[in-house]
Amino acid sequence: MLDEIKEILENGNDEVKELSSLEIRRTKLIIAEICSEVFVKGILFAVSFFFIGTILFFLAMGAAFFLDRIFDVPGTGFFLIAALFVLTLFLFFHFRKKWVESPIVRIFINILFRNKTEDKI
Repeated sequence: MLDEIKEILENGNDEVKELSSLEIRRTKLIIAEICSEVFVKGILFAVSFFFIGTILFFLAMGAAFFLDRIFDVPGTGFFLIAALFVLTLFLFFHFRKKWVESPIVRIFINILFRNKTEDKI
């Protein structure tokens, strides 16, 4: 009887080691998936930010030259566009929690804590 218990414990010990090893590998895969998702989304954000910034730059330059022609005073268009950017920057800093921080926190929560069964449906 004692030999049987000893054998069961030894077999159980090997099974526990194998199960823990598999669980560690599974956890590593989940972490790799999450990290790669965050990395890809970061790259997409950076590329989008670059293109949106470039588009805004050229639109601002075009608007500034257009306003210069309308007012027929050199520099007026650039002053008005700069004032618009200062106003936008003020609004951005004033509402940064609502417009920036909260959406980013929600995105990370959705990435890190989403239910895997929802993805398969």
